[in-house]
Amino acid sequence: MVRPGAVTAGSELDMLDPASIALGLFGGVGGSYVVERYRHRQDLRRRGAAVLGPIFTLLVDADPDRLGMNAGDHSQGHLQELERRRAECNTTLETLAIELPPAAAKRAKALAVELHNAIHQASWLVSDLLNRSGSGVANIEQTRDRARAHHTTAYNLAVALGDDLRGSRSWFRRRRT
Repeated sequence: MVRPGAVTAGSELDMLDPASIALGLFGGVGGSYVVERYRHRQDLRRRGAAVLGPIFTLLVDADPDRLGMNAGDHSQGHLQELERRRAECNTTLETLAIELPPAAAKRAKALAVELHNAIHQASWLVSDLLNRSGSGVANIEQTRDRARAHHTTAYNLAVALGDDLRGSRSWFRRRRT
């Protein structure tokens, strides 16, 4: 005797069992994909922060106005130290760029170039200030403007790369002009 409401062989509920299994299987696979993607994104953010932190510190120390105001006998050693730190940042930045999507990787490579240009132009500024090789104030101002432009571009690229790593544009961090 069959109870009322009981499932029997050949009923339409038997067809739902394979469908339920398939949904459960795909749901599990889809869920694990989402979790793995989230973990990868978080890992990339952490590594990105480890790369960008020293870059922002380098940009503070390589500010052309700061270097110009403090130019002196110690400047050559300080500029060599900045160049050493830039080379370290460049290596980690290029390594990170390998894992980034194409647009972010392009931005990371542009940042590496601008960091080099910023340090190089700052070196010229300090050299002009210390040597005063008859170049005049106008040339020093042009050198300072070029150094400031490269420094600002590097800063803006670093902010944009940080936004790329976070996955959104940051509303609280303003771009420099």
